[in-house]
Parts: sequence; structure tokens; C-alpha cells
Amino acid sequence: LAGTTSLNVTCTFGTPYSIGLNAGTGTGATITTRAMTSPTAGAGNNTLAYGLFKEATYATNWDNSVAGTGYVGSGLPQARTIYGRIPVGQYAAAPATDYADTITVTLTY
Repeated sequence: LAGTTSLNVTCTFGTPYSIGLNAGTGTGATITTRAMTSPTAGAGNNTLAYGLFKEATYATNWDNSVAGTGYVGSGLPQARTIYGRIPVGQYAAAPATDYADTITVTLTY
């Protein structure tokens, strides 16, 4: 399963900036394997691992970097798309219900 969301960043023209995404609030989550949790799913089957990526090919994990991402402000809002994907093979144990996580975005300029 895959999906996208976006955020807009407005920085002064020519200002370099970085966007970092933390591991989230899921138990055992890391930058490379984040975890969504369901408060209503049964114990032991209440998490889904997922990843957040910088492009539609899912090749570059979106880490919590605060430097060197290569973004430069234009003075106008710039949309940055975040690509999310839940790896296959988790659905048998995970009940169909709501799963959520909270990710903190760090903008450094």
C-alpha cells in the first residue's frame, strides 16, 4: 500500500534549507522503519511498519537530516511531496482498523 502527502515550505529566495522527518511516536520506530499503531487492534497485532521516502521510486528514505538536502528557497511556497509505503506481508496479522503515527518535521535554514 502506498500514498503521498505534501508540505509547503516558503523560504527567502536563494536560502538553502533542509527538511528532516523524525522516527515518529510508534513503539520501536526508527528512521528507516517507522511504526503506525492502532489503539483498537488486538495486543501483539496493533502495529504496521512503514517507510517515508523522498521520491516515487521509494529509493531514498526520508531521514531526520538537518543539513545537505539541497533545497533552495524561491521566495514562493514550494511543495515537497512525501511518499509513504507499507511493505507487504503484514496484513495477515494486522486487523483492518485505523492506524496512526505522528511525525515531527524539522525545517533548518
